[in-house]
Amino acid sequence: MISEKEREDIAEKMAEAAHNAWLKKRDEEKGWHHPNDCRAKEKYRPCPECHACMVPFDQVPDKDKELPRSYPAVFLKVLDEMGYDIVKRPRGFGSGNRARPGEGPQHHTMRMIYEEAEDAKRPDND
Repeated sequence: MISEKEREDIAEKMAEAAHNAWLKKRDEEKGWHHPNDCRAKEKYRPCPECHACMVPFDQVPDKDKELPRSYPAVFLKVLDEMGYDIVKRPRGFGSGNRARPGEGPQHHTMRMIYEEAEDAKRPDND
């Protein structure tokens, strides 16, 4: 199990990842940029592609972080309500190195639970 502080850290990291994905999508699809980087600022300011949140997450004003923070908080709450625990893998169990029963943590990862449920659905399973 993780502490409330760790849960908050996870939510913050998820919010940052969501913001970074938003930045990339807006830049690639719409050409958005920060007003300080605007090439049209000599003509008029701000241009339609200017957006003040086109900065790294740690530079986004707190009031503008509320939305990206709300989704991870809800996601973590739903997991908790559904009975899932978040368990931090010990060192050596990085991404791609999932713990298996008898090989580290006593808890299954959500991925293992899913795999076991899928295996149980198969008719050829004894």
